[in-house]
Amino acid sequence: MSEIKLPDSSESIGSPKEIGTPLPSAGIPGNTPGEKFAESLRSNLEIFAIAFLMAMIIRCFCIEVFKIPTSSMEPTLLGNDYRNGIQGDRIIANKFALLFQPVRRFDVILFKFPLNQTTNFIKRVVGLPEEELMVYEGDIYCRPEGNDQFRLAKKSFGTQESIWIPVVRWGDKPHLLIRDYFESVSGPAGVGWQGDQMLLDAGPEADGENLVRYKETIQDVYKNNGGGERVFDLKLAFRFKQTSSSGGIKINLANRYRRFEINLVSRENNSAEGASFVSVEQADKKTHLLPLAVALAAETEHLVEVMNFDGTLYLKLDGQVILEHSYQDVLDRDQETWAWSSEKRVSFGVSRGGRALFRDINISRDIYYIAEGVMNEGEPIVMPANKYFVMGDNVHNSKDSRKWRIKRIPLKDGRVIRCDTGYYQRNYDNITITRNDDKNKGGDVWGVASVIPLDQVKEDEIEEFYYGYVDANHIFGKAIFVYWPLSRFKLIK
Repeated sequence: MSEIKLPDSSESIGSPKEIGTPLPSAGIPGNTPGEKFAESLRSNLEIFAIAFLMAMIIRCFCIEVFKIPTSSMEPTLLGNDYRNGIQGDRIIANKFALLFQPVRRFDVILFKFPLNQTTNFIKRVVGLPEEELMVYEGDIYCRPEGNDQFRLAKKSFGTQESIWIPVVRWGDKPHLLIRDYFESVSGPAGVGWQGDQMLLDAGPEADGENLVRYKETIQDVYKNNGGGERVFDLKLAFRFKQTSSSGGIKINLANRYRRFEINLVSRENNSAEGASFVSVEQADKKTHLLPLAVALAAETEHLVEVMNFDGTLYLKLDGQVILEHSYQDVLDRDQETWAWSSEKRVSFGVSRGGRALFRDINISRDIYYIAEGVMNEGEPIVMPANKYFVMGDNVHNSKDSRKWRIKRIPLKDGRVIRCDTGYYQRNYDNITITRNDDKNKGGDVWGVASVIPLDQVKEDEIEEFYYGYVDANHIFGKAIFVYWPLSRFKLIK
């Protein structure tokens, strides 16, 4: 058995009065006012240093915030608009994601501007390494190495939803419903109005219909800039309520190669002979039908959205995708097209003797990609290894891979200076590479301004050429979401 040692009888463990009596402070470190202040200061400095270190780690390797200064990524990201008192979007970029997920086509990325490494750019990726890339009729086509056909580069549904551009006329603001934008196509009663709601009545005939169409030619116009190209990738959305127990809704959309007629019928008409369907007609008159498992309820408001983009037709009813029909995947320059003349391409209304009220009518268009600068319409460029091609969503107001031009200036001492052509100036005595420090723009590829005497330059070897690539090593983040202003809080896709 182990022995338990008891305290010696000469030792005292203290009387109850003595237990807990504080020790005198004299001679004990940290108890004078000066020592307490020093200890508190040291502790706070440690906390600050740790917090600062963690913030730097997060900023360098995880996330970082940025402000969008220009309009090149509108409407996805808004830049400064001082005339209208609009501050650019503030976004958060994810740097950590690049370690686990490769850069994909149509990602919105942040990178060092190839012609000035001190400047950060944000654009959307359209071209990937080691492929042929081409812009044709407003769309992106690619042919990866080893493939024999150019394929249509299709945006995901989520990405497309974030970049629809409201259709506008010159000088107009984006609109929901402006009465003089629409005209009657057919129907005995024409167009009526109940407040801001459009009333369409197909009359008493069982096969009667009453349609309206958008009068304008839809072009790639945004905020009064654009090239006037006709855009065929569109979204039509509206809310409607049938005020008759029978009948249906008809929607027509068309592009260069297809006409789509969408028929949504009421429950009373939803029989084997009169179910909802989509008719797809090609320019060579070949037609096929796509059945729809949907029937409309009378006196119930529905939201319908029809989207035709990147060779795919989508139909949403009350927020649910009820049809996804892909009709084009590869480039076919020889397929027949419609002879459009003055025919419009967007119409909708009531059919089968129906009657309905329509509101919140909205027409949007897709980005119409423009081939310029280093690209020619319908002609491919070859992407090098580890290089990406980027464009802004506001393609008419975006300095992107298509337009970057570099000046190469060889010196007699063997050095070579490179700079953005826009900041190169030559006079009789020297070459000046200018810089705007306030805007952090200009200078050579390292952001340095300089004046170079002409007698130090190999003038006959100066070159100017397009340089439209973003090196993989210069990409440092993917845009995640807009966090300010709160009214625009959203994920960036």
